[in-house]
Amino acid sequence: MTMKTILLPTDFSTTSKHAADFAITLADLLQAQILVIHAYMPPITTAEYVVPLPEQGFMQEYFKVEEDMLTTFTKELTERYEDASKPYAKVQSKFMVGTVSDCVQELEEEMSIEFVVMGTVGASNAWERFWGTNTLSVVKHIKTPIWIIPKATKLHAIEHLIYTADLEGDEIGAVKKVLDIATVLGATETKVLHIKENLEPEIFSTKEMIHLLEDEFEGQPVSFTNLYRDDTIAGLDTYIHHHQPDAVVIARRDKGLLERLFHTSVLAHLAVTSKIPVLVLQKD
Repeated sequence: MTMKTILLPTDFSTTSKHAADFAITLADLLQAQILVIHAYMPPITTAEYVVPLPEQGFMQEYFKVEEDMLTTFTKELTERYEDASKPYAKVQSKFMVGTVSDCVQELEEEMSIEFVVMGTVGASNAWERFWGTNTLSVVKHIKTPIWIIPKATKLHAIEHLIYTADLEGDEIGAVKKVLDIATVLGATETKVLHIKENLEPEIFSTKEMIHLLEDEFEGQPVSFTNLYRDDTIAGLDTYIHHHQPDAVVIARRDKGLLERLFHTSVLAHLAVTSKIPVLVLQKD
C-alpha cells in the first residue's frame, strides 16, 4: 500500500509555520505522512574564475545553518504529529538545491503527492509581492492540488466549501474533484459559484450550463449559483462575506494568456485578502 504524502515547503517563517498547522490537520484526515522540504537557490555568478576557497567555506557554512534549521523545524513538527498509535503519522524532511517551484516539480514527478501546502503573507502591501512569490510560482507549474494558507487564517474544521467555477473546460470533472475532497475533509456543504460579469459577452448560455451541472449532480450534496455582477472579484468578496465558507476552491487552466491572467488575478486577490484557506486545482 502506497503511503499518502502531504508536501510542505518551508522557509521557516511564521507564515510557513502557520501553514504547517494546517498540514498536520490535513495529513491526519488523509492518514498521510508529511514531507517537509526546504529549497535553497545559491547565488548565481557569471564569473569565469573558480570561486575562492574562503567563499566556498562560507557557502558550506550557510548550507549547514539551513540544514540545521530544517532539522529543528522537522523535529518540532514530528513531536506534534507522530503518534505510535497512528502508523501513517510520519514526518520526513529533505534539503534541496534549486527554486521552490523546480524542487516541487521534481518531487511531483518522483512520487505521489496528495496535496502541497504553502503559506502566504496577508499584509495590506502584499499584493505586489505575491506576484513574485514562491507560492504563485508553484501554483503555475504543478498539477498537484495546492492549499494556500494566508497568514491571517484561523484554522478550524472545513465544513463549508465554495468552488468558484468559470464554466469552461471540464467543469464536471472539476466539480467531482471538489466533491471528493469535500468528502475527505468531512465537509457537509459544497457550493459551486459562477459570477458572470454584466458587460462580458455571453458565448454560451450560462443558465443552460448551470442546469446541466444540476442534472449531472442531482441528489449529491452540492448546490449551484449563478450571479450577474459588474466585477468578478468584488462579487466574490461579497458572496464570501455573506456566506462565510471555511475554504474557497479555484480551478486553473493553462490555456490563453488572458485566461491565465484572469485566474492569477483572482487567486492573487484571494491569497492576499482572504482569511480562509484557498485550494487550487488543475482543470482540464
